[in-house]
Amino acid sequence: MKQFNNKKGFTLIELLVVIAIIGILSSIVLVSMGSARDKARDAAIKSYMGQIRAVAEMVYDSDGSYTKLASSTDYINLNKEIVNQGGSNKVEHITSDKYCLQYDLNITGDKWCIDYTGAVGSTDVSCDGTNYNCKSD
Repeated sequence: MKQFNNKKGFTLIELLVVIAIIGILSSIVLVSMGSARDKARDAAIKSYMGQIRAVAEMVYDSDGSYTKLASSTDYINLNKEIVNQGGSNKVEHITSDKYCLQYDLNITGDKWCIDYTGAVGSTDVSCDGTNYNCKSD
């Protein structure tokens, strides 16, 4: 009498197909994570620039002038963090009663601008060194 081997399992082809599907799905996830990481860096840059605005107002409240803003430890550290997140092409204008700061973002290269009036701008704005505010290009 012949005995049949009734062991159940996967064939080599089935295992290779599953491994291929997992590989494809993981590559899709990794690609989408890259853009999410860039968006997170841009959000961090915007957040740091918002913190710079708060530092600028604290400097102004204590001194009655923005002139010490550029030498403020908080300002210097926040600028370093912005650069670490990929912010580039810094434009900075500071006088005793006005300031304007701009960085380029990661994803699109759009500009992000803050000024002494509390204005925040993006895309088609630039830090104007004449009026010290974020103006449309």
